[in-house]
Amino acid sequence: MLGQLIAEPAEIVNACRLLRAADFAQKQHANMFALLIRMRSQGKHIDMITVPEACLRDGDAKPYGGIGYVVDLPSHAPSTANAGHYAAIVSNAAERRRIRGAAQQATADIEAGEESGSVVSALLLACSATRKERPPSSTKTDLRRVVDAIERKSESEEPTALPIGFETIDEMLSGGLRPGELAIAAARTSVGKSTFAINVAGRCAKNSHARVLIFSLEMPSDQIHERMLSAVSAVPLWKLRKGRCDHGDVLRLHDAQMAITDDWGDIVIEDQRGITIQELTLRARAHHAADPIGLVIVDYLQKVKPSTKHHSREQEVAEVVAGLFELALEVNAPVLALAQLNRSAITADGAPGLHHIRDSGAIEQDADVVIILHRPGDNEGDVVPLEAHVLKNRNGQLGTVQIRFRKDIQRMGEML
Repeated sequence: MLGQLIAEPAEIVNACRLLRAADFAQKQHANMFALLIRMRSQGKHIDMITVPEACLRDGDAKPYGGIGYVVDLPSHAPSTANAGHYAAIVSNAAERRRIRGAAQQATADIEAGEESGSVVSALLLACSATRKERPPSSTKTDLRRVVDAIERKSESEEPTALPIGFETIDEMLSGGLRPGELAIAAARTSVGKSTFAINVAGRCAKNSHARVLIFSLEMPSDQIHERMLSAVSAVPLWKLRKGRCDHGDVLRLHDAQMAITDDWGDIVIEDQRGITIQELTLRARAHHAADPIGLVIVDYLQKVKPSTKHHSREQEVAEVVAGLFELALEVNAPVLALAQLNRSAITADGAPGLHHIRDSGAIEQDADVVIILHRPGDNEGDVVPLEAHVLKNRNGQLGTVQIRFRKDIQRMGEML
């Protein structure tokens, strides 16, 4: 492959999309690839004369395999037409070496008594660290495709966004959450952000037959199922928890269970605590590969662990936010991540703002949509008024929506 790049230097740019110097198993090949990139970036002519001269100018051609080896490289190139193919072979071989090395290191770390969670995270990180780079976009070739896609959406009756089931919020979001978007729903403790997410999941599964994937890092899956059943059946949650359901309640629960399992899209729940962002994204990819996902929900963002240690908590959260943003783009589905507000929001006069989101720097910058749930006053009881403040929205309006929270049956709806 290196000989092909010397014979056809224009292919160096394409090779860089697949390869790094570190991908070569032999140091002399890595050095040669780095030299070719350097010469190309400096605008120097590359051929079978100039490359050996550049090797000698570095003082010694031994790092490149020796001057005789360098001179013979172009003669080993079967065809310049296959440069991309051979670059892919080198890239795939490098990926296998990384994974094999990570597996060997994981075995050594386990035998040395390292914590299993950190070992698994490192292994998953190595397995997911494949180099993927999208080719550049050209308006001459891609603009027509974009216009055609817009035309198809305009003519189709299929929605281009996923409605979350709160009509006014969906109107503000120009129809709902869009594929590839990262949305944040934040609230103080015990305001109802988990219930909000469960209601969104249920309505997306029911109304749009979307397949919803929930990562619940605090609440076990059985508790989520209990809240779903309570909301659909209107049987108070405390009855389910205490086993105080009468015959009529049981009949309504059976009807709710049949409606959810037979008529809705699937809702998949991962309730693994202590999960890292790499583990989360890898599991989401696996679910999406088996059956496309319509919505990913993460409850909640600050509970997701970073894959590497950072100097500050804000940097750790930034890594998690970036990972969720990349996941949304990769699976082409919206990601709704819940977030905790910091303590200053408890004493704040009026509704909390974006700056009240805990470790909020990256969240404010990277999120496409931010909704903050606020409970005005000290309202208690089975029916609680909430405010949903849409404070950031790249594709629509900002504003406030009044929500009625039936705490007894874990159901939320807009106040009409």
